[in-house]
Amino acid sequence: MTRSRVLALAAGMSLTALAPACTSTANVSDVQMALDSGGLRKRNVFYTDSKEIHCVAEIGIGREGVTIEGVIRQLQRYDFTERKFFETNRVMAYAENSPARADGPQYFDVQLQKTDDQGNNGDDVPFYPGRYQCEIRLDGELKGTALFNVLFPDCPASQIKKSAICIGFYEADKQCPAYGNTSTDDAQCTCNTDKGWQCP
Repeated sequence: MTRSRVLALAAGMSLTALAPACTSTANVSDVQMALDSGGLRKRNVFYTDSKEIHCVAEIGIGREGVTIEGVIRQLQRYDFTERKFFETNRVMAYAENSPARADGPQYFDVQLQKTDDQGNNGDDVPFYPGRYQCEIRLDGELKGTALFNVLFPDCPASQIKKSAICIGFYEADKQCPAYGNTSTDDAQCTCNTDKGWQCP
């Protein structure tokens, strides 16, 4: 063992942290979409009724003064009047941070919020169906992207509540089993634009 290695170990220092590449650089090693801010429940398909949508970047920060930015951009959107998708380019979420230097990986999260055209949010507001792209920039330079889709879900899993909001979560005139999508009962509900679920 060399003398410099012994001195580093004796001082309780990591040899990795002494390497110039680790103390003077910053990088983005991965960009993933997930249902949680920790990036554990990874996927690239979400639904209008998903609880959360996150873009999570794994980053390495070996120097001070780094600026990391995240944008979630909508590239395609569903028109409920025309009942079809159209191409667009809308920034739906933005986040910025200047992380402290660290020896190990860190995580940067950009969350897509549920907000309708009137500015309402919450569980009664769906995510807009369409195609999206998350973009991660390091000091202004694009370092990683992740594409994902927000789709209309299948019919509700349990009994549908009459007059409950459905438009936005589902297409107009969507028909679903009244007692859940695996029900064998013949009763059907229809998604009405103005009145919500219309059931027998």
